[in-house]
Amino acid sequence: ANERKLLTAVGIHGPSTKRDICRKTSIAWATAVKLVRRLESEGFLRHVDVIERPRVQGPDSTVFDLAPDYPLAVGIDVEYANTRAVVTDLRGGVRASVRTPTPSFADAEAIARHVALAADEVVDRASADPERIVGTGVGLPRFLVQDEPRLFEVVAAAMTRDRSDRVVVDDVARAYALAMEFDRRSHRSFAAITIRSGVGLGLSVDGRLFRGDSNHAGLLGHLVVRPGVSGRCPHCGRSGCLEQFVNDTLVTADLLAAASAGQPDAVAELADRADALAHALSFLVMVTNIEEIFVAAHFGPHGDLFADSVRSALSRYAPPFVPHRIEMIPLCDDRFALGAGFFVLRDYFNYELV
Repeated sequence: ANERKLLTAVGIHGPSTKRDICRKTSIAWATAVKLVRRLESEGFLRHVDVIERPRVQGPDSTVFDLAPDYPLAVGIDVEYANTRAVVTDLRGGVRASVRTPTPSFADAEAIARHVALAADEVVDRASADPERIVGTGVGLPRFLVQDEPRLFEVVAAAMTRDRSDRVVVDDVARAYALAMEFDRRSHRSFAAITIRSGVGLGLSVDGRLFRGDSNHAGLLGHLVVRPGVSGRCPHCGRSGCLEQFVNDTLVTADLLAAASAGQPDAVAELADRADALAHALSFLVMVTNIEEIFVAAHFGPHGDLFADSVRSALSRYAPPFVPHRIEMIPLCDDRFALGAGFFVLRDYFNYELV
């Protein structure tokens, strides 16, 4: 725990002396001296400066910072339309990125092959020493292959057979939530809802991603909100689920602009789609009691209009004594891949400790 505490403190506060580290982490001086020496020898830290002091004030102090090229991780976001891959570091910097079309997959083995090719390509583009790559994190939609309930585990096992580095495969919305957790540097609970081809949900509870007993937590997009409607969700195959009414081809910047201009059809359509999302959110706020809810999408300049519609509809479904705050935020597509990289790098930092 002390190693993670030290690396987290330097990551948050920047270049630090050993005294700074002790003050910010409560690690004992003797322990900090040994840890800094070891982490520097292992490549996690480097000394970047020396603070000269008058002899009467004690010896000079060496300033340490996170090493720029270790540890590195590959993060991969496999969305229904496109696949993004990045090489990232402990500060969340992107060393290289690639984007390729996502093909149709017959099975989990095909996904593993596709992801492995993307990982190799982005490592080559980053000109990174493979020895510096500590692992590969992959974010997938749960229904990328419909008939595989253990999709994450099967893809990870297939990739591990051919790779020596660590492989972590998880839900792509959790990757986005983890990237937000990194940005917030807080262990306050929140829900991150992402709207792309589908609707994803990542839950951060007390600074930890919530996965559920069988790793199926967060399937908000497949909650049935309109039973009996015609048609089926192209991803899960069910009828009436949230993704049939809310996705990035249905809730668009053009729709919001038209509703903002007062066009009756657009106003009615926006209200209907906001109602569907609010219906799903009512289950979230009443079951989890998580107050902070972020909805990330490409809404354009009129995103607040959709937020107001969702809040109004939610007030009809959720009791007024259950507190919640809904904030619409711009969707940053690269954050999915970056968060996937943090599936691996999460082993090296923990904001609960500092």
